[in-house]
Amino acid sequence: MSEEAAPATIKFEDFTKVDIRVGEVVQAEPVPKSSKLLKLKVDFGPGLGERTVCAGIAQEVSAAHVLGRRYLFVVNLEPRLMMGIESHGMILAGQGPLGLSLASCECPPGTRIH
Repeated sequence: MSEEAAPATIKFEDFTKVDIRVGEVVQAEPVPKSSKLLKLKVDFGPGLGERTVCAGIAQEVSAAHVLGRRYLFVVNLEPRLMMGIESHGMILAGQGPLGLSLASCECPPGTRIH
């Protein structure tokens, strides 16, 4: 087991800039010509609505597995072009001894996580 360096500390004000919300995956499909990406349509509730989020999770989970489930997403990242698809967020996940674990939450879509 390798040791990781201690993370750099940040000010509380920096943390408050990250907008983490609950989103429900309403559509999911593999991205053509990519073995890693899933294209997710995610409902973030009133105010934020639906957004497309590309996630590099296809080697660990199937589109069917994530469909209809609620996960945590960073929603205020600058949009990023991934395999020709504009992604508007990032799903939160961790990699452990048992594989990939997506950060889930049963709160309603759009709930802000503090």
